[in-house]
Amino acid sequence: MKFTSEQRHDDGVLEREFTLGTIPGILWTPASASTLVPLILLGHPGGLRRMCPRLAARARHAAAAGFAAATIEFPGSGDRPRNPATEQAVADLHRAIEAASAAASRPGPGRIGRRCLRALLFSRSNSTREVGPS
Repeated sequence: MKFTSEQRHDDGVLEREFTLGTIPGILWTPASASTLVPLILLGHPGGLRRMCPRLAARARHAAAAGFAAATIEFPGSGDRPRNPATEQAVADLHRAIEAASAAASRPGPGRIGRRCLRALLFSRSNSTREVGPS
């Protein structure tokens, strides 16, 4: 990990941008972090720069409570290159959602209930299995 910039805020929270190999990120640490502190990894749905104001507010809140917080740029967003396998998995997931939504709206014995649809989509999006046609 290489720190590329550093800023101490008025509340004492230290904000440091870093790169881990080619992956950019930001680390926020409490003012009193003279020892090891627990780390919270913050996720975000968009590019790091675009999400920074919301992330910074959450991270500074966590740092005020004595935690360190960090976030990294996700593959395919911001400065990170797109990953063809990730792009394919996202496309497959979108097709599965469309197919399941169509099945949920059809009447009859083959109908998938909306609760089942939500459970299916949740389990698929949190699965490490490949999503796509069987």
